[in-house]
Amino acid sequence: MTERPTAIATLLACAALAPPAWAQTTTRAFVLDAGAHALVALDLASGQRTGVLPLPGAPTRLNRSDDGRYLVVLDRGPGEDKDERGYKATGRSSATIVDEASLKVVGRVELGFGLDSVVTPPEGRLVVTCPGYEAKNPAESLVRELVVVDLATARETGRLTLEPGTSLTGYSRDGKTLALLQGLPRSAKYPFPKSKVTFLDAAGLSVTGTLDAGGWSFVRRDADRVYLIDQGQPDKNPEKNRNGAIDVVSLAQRHVDHVDIGRSPTGGLLIGDGLMAFAGEGPAGGSTGELRLIREGTLAATLDVGDKPRLVETVDETVYVVGSKAVTLVDMKALRVSGTIPLDAVVGGGDHPFELAVTPDRRRAFIHYPAEDKVAVLDLEQGKAIGSTKTGRGGKKLFNSMMSTLTYGATERTFFYNAGDPPQMQVRPDGRFAYVLNLDTSDVTVVDADTAQAVEKIGAGGSEVELLGEKTVLVVGSEIHVIDAARNVKTDQIRLPGLRGLVRTPDGAFAVALAERTVLILDGATGTERARLTDFVNPTRMVFAQTAAGPPVP
Repeated sequence: MTERPTAIATLLACAALAPPAWAQTTTRAFVLDAGAHALVALDLASGQRTGVLPLPGAPTRLNRSDDGRYLVVLDRGPGEDKDERGYKATGRSSATIVDEASLKVVGRVELGFGLDSVVTPPEGRLVVTCPGYEAKNPAESLVRELVVVDLATARETGRLTLEPGTSLTGYSRDGKTLALLQGLPRSAKYPFPKSKVTFLDAAGLSVTGTLDAGGWSFVRRDADRVYLIDQGQPDKNPEKNRNGAIDVVSLAQRHVDHVDIGRSPTGGLLIGDGLMAFAGEGPAGGSTGELRLIREGTLAATLDVGDKPRLVETVDETVYVVGSKAVTLVDMKALRVSGTIPLDAVVGGGDHPFELAVTPDRRRAFIHYPAEDKVAVLDLEQGKAIGSTKTGRGGKKLFNSMMSTLTYGATERTFFYNAGDPPQMQVRPDGRFAYVLNLDTSDVTVVDADTAQAVEKIGAGGSEVELLGEKTVLVVGSEIHVIDAARNVKTDQIRLPGLRGLVRTPDGAFAVALAERTVLILDGATGTERARLTDFVNPTRMVFAQTAAGPPVP
């Protein structure tokens, strides 16, 4: 299955990249109970509270330092939301630094007005941008600032006033350089046509350099670079057409490279450090699409792919480009096309692919077309499409369609994948079945990998599908549905009022859900309820702590 961070995981967990499975076990979690103004330590194995730390103010966010020594509880301070104008603070935000091992407060630091970007780079620092407030009356405006805090002493080590619209983009691999990004000119509408990148020495917060760069539709970054991606404006008239472009900003070399990424690009996949993939339509009037591979600010290859590429996914060292009529496989080591699988027989040219999943043995691939209630199955060994099947229950689908038409009029449903979207499809680890969620009919269609037929439709509504262990599927939404994938039957329906979602521990041993007044701990392999703690008020954020362990004994 293509690994993709879920929106719920992003909301609930702030954990560093997990080391090998043998190097850690996850037994502790820290939950921010915003309603009780407290930080709660949990032992996941026993399902018991092991500590409670009362907190001042109105805490709203929880971060964990990169080295795992400190927890940072953030409070944006008093104020009022002014919709698109932002947050009008009437007091300053703050950070409470907590020693993770002892659950004791190291100190509390006053920050600026509001909270924006928050990072914990190496060397034990906290870096926060506070957006301030841009008011029509200059006398009511609040300054925008960047604040640096030393976590060990809980003391402010630097403060810098920022120009309006400047945001913290990231920090270098060694943590010594911070990069700020500002859209220009300020009078322009988003996306800004130009930008300025400012480099700061993280220790002294002194400006060490600036770069002029282009505009961007979205931003990506890795350990060494910031990627400013402009999707352009495609037009049939060559004189009006504007291709997409990427500005690759090197944090180490303080240099920007501008690269054309083609007509109407999609993708923007980071494939290892310094390599990105973009699929586009190709030149106007052509019959093929193209994949452009950018390595460290240089165009490494331009490859012909299927017409009208609409989805780009990467699995191991292969990139899958799903077009209107074919799927193109690209070998990322050799930077060449390794195969093409026609789709004409199983999907229509106007179908909208949302996600692609590949079986662990790399024999099959599934493509989900939610706008068309369809799943296509590919035989990767034979290089051909096996077939496609409809998802959802027909009677309920017809009823929902009729009600939608009566209420809103006839509309065309379209689904576009964005990085971080929760998965609506999972593949059983043995590759035998795929489990595909239909949002309209609130059920899961079980698709056979060999016949491309629906073998079961299980009533289970939600917004995402998660896989636990070898043979347990969870559908998560306003409640949790547990499906036994060995028998393809629903075995449980867990109702949790105010469910905010579910996240798995890095080692997969547990899955934890936060809900109104409740924290639920499930077995990470079976989905069986291990503990239900109902003495919370409003649990909103959670991070995991890892306990180091030695390598397995041979």
